[in-house]
Amino acid sequence: MNFEELRAKYPRFFYNSYEISEEENSIIIKYDFEIENLVKFNPRVEILKKEFEFKNINSNLVKNMVFNLGLVEAISYFKATCSPQFVIKCGKLDCFQENWFKKLFYLGLGEFRYVNNIKVSESELLEFISEGEILEFEENIDNLDGIIIPVGGGKDSNVTLDLLKEYKDKTLAFRIGKNQVSTDCANAAGFSENEIIEVKRVIDKNLIEL
Repeated sequence: MNFEELRAKYPRFFYNSYEISEEENSIIIKYDFEIENLVKFNPRVEILKKEFEFKNINSNLVKNMVFNLGLVEAISYFKATCSPQFVIKCGKLDCFQENWFKKLFYLGLGEFRYVNNIKVSESELLEFISEGEILEFEENIDNLDGIIIPVGGGKDSNVTLDLLKEYKDKTLAFRIGKNQVSTDCANAAGFSENEIIEVKRVIDKNLIEL
């Protein structure tokens, strides 16, 4: 089936829910996505606790971040059918967020569109339909202080680590998955294993089978 046929047969993609839980050694984030009349997806993200201090993981600020992270995670699953309607059951986007995420989906799938010869404009790719509520939070994020540097092992992260070395005392490295190259880069910049935020992303097997 081609792009237009898939969109016609599966017109709605659902972002049903997210869940945050704490285990002994990690914080677990679970998502519930669904392509109507086709399949459900339950990917998860695991943040290793190590020696970091975790405050209230159920605050509205954290929930808001996890909700938005879910929209980014959903891109990998949305592209299975590119359903024209993206229905959000567990939150709400304002106009600014809708436009921001539309651009993120469109540009994030740039290579995907090119390889599959998909001709569609940014405005036509998807429509967000929010059926949840906006999360209000009292925390002032302007008061947060510190730097997190994503380390993938390429030149960008190495240059960033070097440019910000004078702020080492309030900096943490960040990696998705554990590979020797990113570990070596962080170590070379003076970060111990306990100064590296480590996240494990578990892709739902249904996506692979699909």
